[in-house]
Amino acid sequence: MRSTRVTLSTAVAVALGALVAAAVTSPARPAHPAHPGEPRSAVAAAATADVTARSTTVLDDRPTEAEQLVLSRAEQVLIKECMARRGLPYWVEPAADPDELRPLGYVLDDVRWASTHGYGSRITARADRARESDPNSAHRRGLSDRARAEYTEALSGGPDTPVLSAELPGGGTIRSRLGGCEAHAQQRLYGPREPWFKVEKIALNLAPLYVPQLVRDERFVASQRSWARCMGEAGRPYPEPGPARADVPRLTAGLAPDEAFAAEVRLAVTEAECAERSGFGALARHLEDEYRAGLRERYGAELDTYDRLRRAAVERAREVVDGSS
Repeated sequence: MRSTRVTLSTAVAVALGALVAAAVTSPARPAHPAHPGEPRSAVAAAATADVTARSTTVLDDRPTEAEQLVLSRAEQVLIKECMARRGLPYWVEPAADPDELRPLGYVLDDVRWASTHGYGSRITARADRARESDPNSAHRRGLSDRARAEYTEALSGGPDTPVLSAELPGGGTIRSRLGGCEAHAQQRLYGPREPWFKVEKIALNLAPLYVPQLVRDERFVASQRSWARCMGEAGRPYPEPGPARADVPRLTAGLAPDEAFAAEVRLAVTEAECAERSGFGALARHLEDEYRAGLRERYGAELDTYDRLRRAAVERAREVVDGSS
């Protein structure tokens, strides 16, 4: 499973979708509890702590970075085991750093993260290099046409694989044809694929229903103006976060790599400091929760199912990762 970092666009509606998506990994059971004193992998331990911390929140229907990490790792392990049973090789992707899965959100307000990662350009570059050097892709390229087709069918399914479809809350339909060991891994974690597919697509695609109202909310507008005043006073006259980030290529053009990254970090830190001082980051998150809560009357059953299946999957994933350590 490959993770996808969600970043903000200058288009507000698209950008605010990042508040929902939270840098989602691609797809990822009740597990037997670990015995006292049993060693735990760092990935599984982080996920357990994360689930415990979130259990007290009101809105708990979106995956966190630690959950994404353990689910992604477990799915990779299950795919490898499935392919091995078919006599085929599969290489598990290196575990990601949970800190690097953090989404930017509409406005970046984590000064520590900004001072370390800027807007995440080096994270993106590392992910690009990892894709280019992916041993699974290299293995497939080295196969004959027939062997490549057989390998791909074993991994992802063939033309006779059933197509799943789900209606998106904002309109439209999303479809997926996934079989083979990838489908097997997801089913091991989430149970029957169709119920999970439908509720996941609803839970992660609610933004179009509330973003238009959120960005017109007078509290949002006033707070963003406060943020913009702070940015202007710091010599960064941007009216919104999107244009600031879009300006990074211009600001770093012609600079050496280290100088370019330092310039990116300076702008990101200023954005985050102003988001903290103005309270814009905290308000944006509060409003998102508020508006999403308003959708529970319509989608509460689907969100509750999504949350239940995801929590169970995290427990299963923890067991899988522990067993592979």
